[in-house]
Amino acid sequence: MIREVRVVKAIPAPIDDVFDWMTNSDNYRRVPGVFVADLVEPGAPTPQGPGAVRKVVSAGMKLTEQILELDRPNVMRYRVLSSFPPMRHEYGSMEFSSAAGGTTVTWVSRFESTAPILNGLATRLLAVGVAAGFKGVLRTADKELRARAG
Repeated sequence: MIREVRVVKAIPAPIDDVFDWMTNSDNYRRVPGVFVADLVEPGAPTPQGPGAVRKVVSAGMKLTEQILELDRPNVMRYRVLSSFPPMRHEYGSMEFSSAAGGTTVTWVSRFESTAPILNGLATRLLAVGVAAGFKGVLRTADKELRARAG
């Protein structure tokens, strides 16, 4: 049972600044509950660009993701290569659009748990954790970008 998590947040900062913050996994190290955010393999033409492989470990999840597309300042698409808890990842993206007073970020991920039993329940619980993680990253980006502007 595929689940889609979609989190939308307005951040009162220019689109280029929001895009740069959100697509640089080094920033995730400052998100409460994130223990590791490492670039395992650099992408091209920039280290966080297409082909980059990143590892993120948080309180409830460990994942390795690969950046598929980076179109500054509009979109980043990625896929999860491996995770714990285990999941089959179908799609992931961050889309950025200019809005009155700042930038709207739409973060989407489609996946399902690959747990051998109670797959539906495991997928629903995973969705709750993924949404909480997205919100934590977006809150930290918002806080840091506001502080920079102020």
